[in-house]
Amino acid sequence: MSKVTLVSAVCLFLSCLAVQAATIGSLSAERVHIGHNKGGYALTGALFQTLRSDLESDGHTVKAGTPEVTASYLSDVDLFFTGLPHLDQKSAGAATTLEQGALKSWVMAGGTLIVIGDDMGFDANVNTWLSPFGLTLMDAQISGGTWTSMADPLMTGSLLGATYSQNKGGYYAADGFTAYATTDGKPSVVGSVFGQGRIFAFADVNSFGSKPGADERQFVRNVAGMADVPPVPLPAGLWLLLSGMGGLAVARRKGRRPERA
Repeated sequence: MSKVTLVSAVCLFLSCLAVQAATIGSLSAERVHIGHNKGGYALTGALFQTLRSDLESDGHTVKAGTPEVTASYLSDVDLFFTGLPHLDQKSAGAATTLEQGALKSWVMAGGTLIVIGDDMGFDANVNTWLSPFGLTLMDAQISGGTWTSMADPLMTGSLLGATYSQNKGGYYAADGFTAYATTDGKPSVVGSVFGQGRIFAFADVNSFGSKPGADERQFVRNVAGMADVPPVPLPAGLWLLLSGMGGLAVARRKGRRPERA
């Protein structure tokens, strides 16, 4: 194998780990819960102001939220962040059949979706955004928790094994999903590859507004950094890299073999 092939293999492997600039879409203020936060629980509202600033400082673009999720809106979006769907106005917070179809097709084609849940009745509307992906938010009021200590590209820096700051949130019935954080042994931050894309979900919105919420924001930043990179399994990338190195070693041995008389 030539040096050019080896370099190509290394570049492809590293590109799966490199931070990418993403375009981030979200639900607009009229579709999310209002609560006591100016602008509600939308990505463009007050609760997520620090997260939004973090994402923009990482080089990502946060576009204006949408009152209706359509294929047209999603066409230039790499990551879609629901915010916390409306509780008091059921029709405003629930995903329509057309929105479910648009999001599912978009994720299947490579988009990344982050859904935010909470406790005490939010499960009904939140689950309309999750049901196309086989994920269910369970209504509960559990607090605390721990980030996983497993090796994963999304679990960088201080996240590994750190305290998760859930505050009276729900949990997920998440068969087939990876639990990135647990509360009382139940999955509270989960994710999975879906088609060519990914879906992630938080069981509590309050952690983003609390002082310890830096870890929650960091996880979203890590997800955003990989949002426009196809979810190639890491072992496949490693085998590609190793095969290139092995091929180069064989080529070198052949080049050093003495000529026969």
